[in-house]
Amino acid sequence: DRIAGDRRENLEKAIDCYQLALQEWRQDNVPLDWARTQNNLGEAYRNRIAGDRRENLEQAIACYQLALQERRQDNLPLNWAATQNNLATAYLDRIAGDRRENLEQAIACYQLALQEWRQDNLPLDWAATQNNLGEAYRNRIAGDRRENLEKAIAFLQDALEVYTRKAFPQDWATTKNNLGNAYSDHIGGDRRENIEVAIACYQDALEVYTREAFPKKWARTNNNLGNAYRDRIKGDRGENIKQAITAYENVIEVIEKTEDNEFLANCLYRLGKALFEGGYYTKAIKKLQLCQQIYRQQKNIASLASTLFELARLYHLTGRLEQARLYFKDALRLFRRLQDEEKIAAATTALGNLEIQIGKIPQALIHLRTAHEYYQEKDNSERLEEINHLLKIIQKA
Repeated sequence: DRIAGDRRENLEKAIDCYQLALQEWRQDNVPLDWARTQNNLGEAYRNRIAGDRRENLEQAIACYQLALQERRQDNLPLNWAATQNNLATAYLDRIAGDRRENLEQAIACYQLALQEWRQDNLPLDWAATQNNLGEAYRNRIAGDRRENLEKAIAFLQDALEVYTRKAFPQDWATTKNNLGNAYSDHIGGDRRENIEVAIACYQDALEVYTREAFPKKWARTNNNLGNAYRDRIKGDRGENIKQAITAYENVIEVIEKTEDNEFLANCLYRLGKALFEGGYYTKAIKKLQLCQQIYRQQKNIASLASTLFELARLYHLTGRLEQARLYFKDALRLFRRLQDEEKIAAATTALGNLEIQIGKIPQALIHLRTAHEYYQEKDNSERLEEINHLLKIIQKA
């Protein structure tokens, strides 16, 4: 828990000390001390900065599972609940294994913890678990998406019964941000109203998460606010896009000074999309080109493919037709590699449209027929109408 010194180094020292303690505190001689140390070692691995994140989480899970051999509900109910909560959070963050199954494990462990952590006996622990359950349900893959999001909202609202702004401002702000995410994703109710609630939640969180005091949390929340303004239905569309652009630009100013290239690239991508939607094509191209470079370095194929596709659309709109065709083809190649049928269909449609313009009719016909077959199978009347219109142009030609 040390605040002074380097966080990375402190965690490495903690791991070393816990491992030294376990040389004498064994399960056969002091089982409860051994279990407590396994739990603490799990926490150190879960928060570890050094080493491989995937492997650290696997180590954490193994430590928690060992701790639970002695920390049982019948002998140490509150400690058992604490370890169940820690195990749930490790599963929530887990990289290895099946994402769907990891989230189910996380939900099950949080619900076990709540058997002992109640609002009347441990309100702060109860609230933390309610917040975490909200996040688990928001990301849940199994079950009905609408129902999962409604549960997420309910859990987060429960957490706010304890996490008030006056008593626990940082926890309140975190939960407000998470609630904003849940409303942004929410399928049920009125979409227009959901986005307004999300924007209000993010703005609430930013009253605590200021740029000066919490630059990283400020950046994450501003990024979410930018996303909400891009999706906003209420108000003037042009003004909403400008708000989104401002939010993303503010985030990038902070993130550029860190080593978080993944977040930087994702934010550049969203900024590029917002600039595209706002009609700022030259600026959009520059941002997406930067994004392209980072995704290539990271070998992030899925994100690179989407970036190439957006650049192709921009080149097409700005009259750089040959460049657009090359980028559409590169994006299509990567979408095929990823076996993303929906994006393959979008790319073949766009490429076919472009090829009509530059006189490559045989190639256009092949691409449009491929897309037509997919959209016919999916019964997507809107896209079929678009493709049929293009096929009629070819017939006339």
